[in-house]
Amino acid sequence: MSLDCAEGFEPVSNLRIAIRMRRKTAQVVAMLRRKNGATLSEIMQSMGWQKHTVRGFMAGAMKKAGHAVESFKPVGGERTYRIN
Repeated sequence: MSLDCAEGFEPVSNLRIAIRMRRKTAQVVAMLRRKNGATLSEIMQSMGWQKHTVRGFMAGAMKKAGHAVESFKPVGGERTYRIN
């Protein structure tokens, strides 16, 4: 099964989309498992995402995958996420 696509572009299968998403999830999980976690800007830069995409990913995909993500913002610091 493939998604419709514009002329000249190769169709992308649902399996390829799922594999790509799993790989992105694995990259983010690795960042969040570091001792100090990962800041919002680190995730944005590493993944090429915007702020709302990172926040949505944390609230949706990470929760759905069963990860308990801790979010905190040190005084004068930047929003940081971490998996314990």
